[in-house]
Amino acid sequence: MPERMNVSLNTRFDRGAAIEWDIDIVTDADTQIPAGGQLVGCGQSVREVLADLRKKAAHQLALPASKVQIVGYSFYRR
Repeated sequence: MPERMNVSLNTRFDRGAAIEWDIDIVTDADTQIPAGGQLVGCGQSVREVLADLRKKAAHQLALPASKVQIVGYSFYRR
């Protein structure tokens, strides 16, 4: 079972670390969308990972990034 990680926005993920993530996305229309996935640590900070996930979510929702916010997040070590 994955272990929840205590992270701050400046926490950097170890290269090669297997990480699972859950985020809550809110659009400009106040629609809340949960999302989750996996990543392999590449030395990025939590802030950088969240920025990438926000851009990807906006692209998938066909919205400008300014209309998408991440309001909650959790990371888990596999």
